[in-house]
Amino acid sequence: MGVWIKKAVLATTAFKKDQFPGLDPGEIAFAGKSNVGKSSLLNRIMGTKKLVKVSSRPGFTQSVNFFSITIGGEGQGNEAFFVDLPGYGFAKAPASVKKKWERLISAYFSSGRKIKGVVAIFDIRRNPDALDLELISFLRFYNIPIIPVLNKCDKLGRGASIRRAEEIRTQLKGLGLNASDLDCLSLVSARSGSGVDDLRSLLLTRLVHT
Repeated sequence: MGVWIKKAVLATTAFKKDQFPGLDPGEIAFAGKSNVGKSSLLNRIMGTKKLVKVSSRPGFTQSVNFFSITIGGEGQGNEAFFVDLPGYGFAKAPASVKKKWERLISAYFSSGRKIKGVVAIFDIRRNPDALDLELISFLRFYNIPIIPVLNKCDKLGRGASIRRAEEIRTQLKGLGLNASDLDCLSLVSARSGSGVDDLRSLLLTRLVHT
């Protein structure tokens, strides 16, 4: 029968921990470097065009945004959150802004909320670096499952995407991802929609059954 999203709305925009919603039905968060296509991918997954604000300015998202979703199918009527985290690694951001983002993300990971996974989004054309390792280390410390996603596959041909996926898989293993994390590795294009249906199904199934 499958699962799908019946409804998605912006529930809360939080600039500090005490603004996180009291309701905690279970959630999946999305993280990635600035300009990796996180907001566009979230819109694709939720079946919307403008619910998540997309900007050409890296570092645009400076809050933790909670999107309330209603699940249909196997999870008929279930409620959950998709959580849009601030992008990291924007070199031109002032130091004070970077520190604020770091504190906010750290506060979220340590909040004790029912985080059933974090979608860690990477640009398939780029190798993971020290900033990505920092995110992975955060998630490992708090024992939060990682769901790795390689975005912008439309920029490469199918064969090149598969080769790059294997290269990055090896690199991510070296950065601390385990076999269960890597089994969830998804190749997608937020721009074309390729791979998004399968990723959406994976995320909703995890929300319903874990």
